[in-house]
Amino acid sequence: MNRFRYLNGIDWVLTGLHHSIRQTSGLGNWSQLALELDGKLDIEHFRAAVQRYASAFPVLQGRAVRGWQLAPVWKMPVKKKQALVSVEKQILPDDASFEAITEKLGQCVAVSPGTPGRYIGFNAIYTAQKTFLAFRFDHRLFDARGAELFIQGLIRYLDDGTAEPPPTFQIPPEKSDLRPWIKKFKSGQQVVRLLHRQQEATPFQLESRISNPAFRFTLIPLNEPESVALINRAYDQAGYLMLTPWLAERMTHALNTLLEKEGRPPGGYVIPCSTDLRADTQKEMFFNHASFIYLCRPAGEGADWPKRFSRQFFEQVQQGMPCHFENAWKLARIIPAPLFGKLLRGPLKSFAGTFSMASVGDGLSAIESVAGLTVRNAFHMPMLPPAPGLGFFANTFGGRLNLCLTSTAGVLSDKEHTELIGLLKRELLSLS
Repeated sequence: MNRFRYLNGIDWVLTGLHHSIRQTSGLGNWSQLALELDGKLDIEHFRAAVQRYASAFPVLQGRAVRGWQLAPVWKMPVKKKQALVSVEKQILPDDASFEAITEKLGQCVAVSPGTPGRYIGFNAIYTAQKTFLAFRFDHRLFDARGAELFIQGLIRYLDDGTAEPPPTFQIPPEKSDLRPWIKKFKSGQQVVRLLHRQQEATPFQLESRISNPAFRFTLIPLNEPESVALINRAYDQAGYLMLTPWLAERMTHALNTLLEKEGRPPGGYVIPCSTDLRADTQKEMFFNHASFIYLCRPAGEGADWPKRFSRQFFEQVQQGMPCHFENAWKLARIIPAPLFGKLLRGPLKSFAGTFSMASVGDGLSAIESVAGLTVRNAFHMPMLPPAPGLGFFANTFGGRLNLCLTSTAGVLSDKEHTELIGLLKRELLSLS
């Protein structure tokens, strides 16, 4: 068994963010996806299957250490061990509203790094006729697509009904990629040039009172006609397949309206949008295979920004900027993780942008049932680092869009968060 896996540049950024969040709130860099099931999940059967399934992945009992070349590696145990994964059960009143359910789901993701299971955990939230199954995962080990692949494998194992644990999962090897340095420096130059151009737009971040770790998640689930209408509108205004730039522009406009209404006219916007770099989805379940495209809108400008964002998105893909970002961040792997966390919430916090943006896609649509229970919906609920403390996320399930706004209490008040949701709905769907 391969006991070591070198961490790449984005892995180390996520490790740094883990320490940044932990230093300010005591939490780790967690995220979560949730499945809405018809009926009541047999929690004991599910818990036993999870323990057996998780035992096949020694990576879940590993940790980050320094290799002999000083490049960080993920070190896994020599012998296969029995996994201990937290699987909790909570019951809500039969008349619980969807807002109360998502609030409870939001509380599930914000957990201490010392929780049993360490890197993953499950919560089953029961209402009168439904079960909301939440899969919580540590971003050091999974990006959003990797978490989807893991839960898909678990559900296949659960449905198979076998009492035998699956064979030990082998992590594909990763090169240390310490040399040649020249490629990384050239990538770093490309990144620095882009960031210099963005700084000319005078971007801003909302002031974060990072002593308050509370997170708010508001889900806007659309039905199929609303989803089709939104996507058609996005393609008309931003271009074919340019949903992410269009959503980023709509969020920008809604946030701008909120701040101007409160007498806090903002500066320019810089929006990091995550993008998947996977070549083989089945082998690349663990660790981070994502990078970023940065959209920029200068202060005081507002005309025709859907197409401008699309043009920036297309140009950065053409220039290979996502690969340049991943390659450039490899230079930062020499920085100790706790120090890197301090830098990411201090001198390097501009990399986090004004707010986070991600459109995950329809990977969860492949999950049709869990233990015989029909899946009615599935969505992501990402936590955020203290800076920027604000994010807008989308995924598709069964042809229907789920839109999730996440904010920290230190960035937006309850009233501001609610007002921003109303503005977003009007921007996206012309809803009052």
